[in-house]
Amino acid sequence: SPYLNTFSAGAGGCPAGSHFMGIRPNGDVTPCPYLPVFGGSLRRESLTEHGYFFDHGNELYAPSLHVPLILAGPGIPATGAALDGVARLPDLFPTLLELLGQTAPSPLPSRSLVPALGGAPLPGADAFAEARFQPYRPLTPGADVGPKLAARDDRFSAILRLDGPRLELYDLAADPGEERDLLAGRADAAAAHLRTGLDAALRARLAATSAPQPAPPVFSPELRRLAEGLAAGGGP
Repeated sequence: SPYLNTFSAGAGGCPAGSHFMGIRPNGDVTPCPYLPVFGGSLRRESLTEHGYFFDHGNELYAPSLHVPLILAGPGIPATGAALDGVARLPDLFPTLLELLGQTAPSPLPSRSLVPALGGAPLPGADAFAEARFQPYRPLTPGADVGPKLAARDDRFSAILRLDGPRLELYDLAADPGEERDLLAGRADAAAAHLRTGLDAALRARLAATSAPQPAPPVFSPELRRLAEGLAAGGGP
């Protein structure tokens, strides 16, 4: 494994060679069963999905981005419930303030999740991510370490590889593993419109990350309609 070779060499070599690693009960991985060198975690790293292995922060597919959010405490129903929808790290700030009885400053580029804890529908939103705007030597040979932007809502995921550029679009309802790019091999007008629109929307979202007011959604109603058409196997 290139991963084991890289880390084992950095740790001074492993008596077990480069074909074994240690997995601890909490999911932490050591590149050698006999060396206390932290190499990653099965709970929060990619494990060969999409052809890369433990290159955390290098790709923007769900295995690298998705982190389960669990809330418990005063003001949160003790019965327990699983909510569908998109919850983002910026949403924790207004959520915790509301649970503490405080008023969040306005405007904020996020929303409180407290109403959803009481049974209300989770307000629609998309999550934005970026990766690798600094030089990086990948653990996986051939991995794309160029800069990337991504957004996902409750239905679709879009990834823009800025070196190229190249845009990927996935229907999370039918393809949660993000294995079938809806834009691959498409040269029709709907696909071209989606590529142009999502490229511009993702770049605009990056430019707006430092703004205090909410950014416009990457998946506008028009782009969402076009994406739904491609997902259904048609055009615009």
